[in-house]
Amino acid sequence: QQRLVSLLVEQKRYADAHRIATEIQKHRPQQVVGFVYAADIYAAEGKWSDAATKLREALQINADTSLAVKLHNVLVQSGQTQEAQAWAHQWTKTYPGDMGFPSYLAEKALSDKR
Repeated sequence: QQRLVSLLVEQKRYADAHRIATEIQKHRPQQVVGFVYAADIYAAEGKWSDAATKLREALQINADTSLAVKLHNVLVQSGQTQEAQAWAHQWTKTYPGDMGFPSYLAEKALSDKR
């Protein structure tokens, strides 16, 4: 399904890709995969707010570092740098044992300075 969604997005067949993501969400509501697909589709369309919403829904299901990184990237890409910073602060406060997210933030800060 991931390849099919990617192919549809590549072909800019967003409505078809969204149908698949929605079906996955419906059939597997306790798994993040459908929400992540939807977020990726929205991001490809430049619908950053919708992408962020789907990632927040995914994070409600599974508070995973990779999803946190994706959400931060979406917020930054959408120009919402203050919200991205506030959200990053909240994530690190809520999940102090997560070493992956602060590492990502450090790497991002270094690459942004180049």
